[in-house]
Amino acid sequence: MKATTYTANETHNTWAKTGYLFENGLFISMYQWFNKPTYFCQHFSNGFTPEEIGWGKGVLRSFSDYQFFKKGKEIDLDFEKIITTCKNLPFLNANLSGVNLNPENESSFDLYDDKRILEILHLSRSLGITDVQNTNKVDSNNVKFIIVGDNPGIEEVTEKAYFVGTSGKSLSSFFNENNLTENFYRDCLILNKTILHTTATKELLKVREKLGAKLFDELLTLSAKNVAKAHILLKVPVFIFGLSELKPEGLFYSFWRTLASETNSGQIFLFKHPSRDLFIKQWKELKKMHPNLRPMELLLLIGTLNINKYK
Repeated sequence: MKATTYTANETHNTWAKTGYLFENGLFISMYQWFNKPTYFCQHFSNGFTPEEIGWGKGVLRSFSDYQFFKKGKEIDLDFEKIITTCKNLPFLNANLSGVNLNPENESSFDLYDDKRILEILHLSRSLGITDVQNTNKVDSNNVKFIIVGDNPGIEEVTEKAYFVGTSGKSLSSFFNENNLTENFYRDCLILNKTILHTTATKELLKVREKLGAKLFDELLTLSAKNVAKAHILLKVPVFIFGLSELKPEGLFYSFWRTLASETNSGQIFLFKHPSRDLFIKQWKELKKMHPNLRPMELLLLIGTLNINKYK
């Protein structure tokens, strides 16, 4: 398998190391830890090859990375042989317990792998703006739908996962009870229009003013491209919840404009947000009008009716 070589110089009484970032997104470095063989690994989005990879946070109570791997040349390596070696190592660094060594089916579509995102977040964090990374990863073989919300709220900050607050739990119950999913959080890849946190969506107006409209909209554009990439790779419908701010004067217009230009599959659907039962109310109204439709058929009908208003 193709792999990019990374090397780190010795530092902080730590030996020099070599690591390999494989084309499936798995980075592995094998080394000696107190004279015992071990390894550590990280996951990156497929095709993402950062110039530098940090290591050390969480090791010996370190609060930040203290050793950095620099990107080198591309080589061919026996991936399965290295995985077998790692699995048979007699000692595994404690902060890597439970790590998945077969990440090719694991999908997070993590925006934090994007260098430009990190550049913008460096500024936004300095301004006191909170962003939230979705740490919930799903098996791409299980994904039935891509769910897109507005932005992370209070619960999302606490749990580091999307759609886990009142609105998300309501939507989860709806999908499970109507047999659209067996387990909403396992069967859906959940993303947001933006990773910037506020307690209420309208508060993003203040965030946009503080960060600047240009950078705010650029984040929306990058989020939309990320959703489009996930849709193309996973080949599943995209259900977008929250449509009032998608109009040209709305907060999320840049997101919607970009997503519409990046996708033309006919598998993008719009719905009212589950907050304040807006989604459920429309569902009940259309169900009365079309009592013979199955839940999935009715869901697609509603999503299509809504999207026709925004074309």
